[in-house]
Amino acid sequence: MPRSAWVSSLGTIHTLFASPWAIFGFDVRLYNRSEERLAPIIERGGLDKIGALGEGFVELPVITTDLGAALTGADLVMLTVPISTHPFFAQGLAELLDPGQVLFLDPDFKEIARLGEPSAPGPRPTERVAVPHQ
Repeated sequence: MPRSAWVSSLGTIHTLFASPWAIFGFDVRLYNRSEERLAPIIERGGLDKIGALGEGFVELPVITTDLGAALTGADLVMLTVPISTHPFFAQGLAELLDPGQVLFLDPDFKEIARLGEPSAPGPRPTERVAVPHQ
C-alpha cells in the first residue's frame, strides 16, 4: 500500500485529495508550477481542512515548484490539473517517473466538455499524450 502521495494542483480538488491523505498518515507532497500560488501554503507549511474529517490544519512536508523534488519518494502520483496542462506534465513525468510509481490522472470533465466545442483552442478530447513508462 502506498504511504507517500504527490498531489499537483491548487484548485478545490487539492484539498479534497491532499488533506485526507495527510490526515491518514500519508507523506503528502504538493506541487504547483506557480511559485506565487504556492507562497502562502509554503509560508504556513500546509493547508486548512474543513469537512467531514473535521476542521484544522494539515502540515505538508513537501510544497514545491520543483517537479523532481515533488516526485522523489512518492508511491502514488495524483495529477489533478486541467487537461490543457497534460502535455507539460506528460513531458516532465516521462523523464522522472520511477517504474514502481502509480500515476492517478484525474480528468477535468468541465474542460473536456469545453474542448469538445469546435471553436475551442487546444487539443481535442480524442487526442492522447503517451507517457513512456518502463
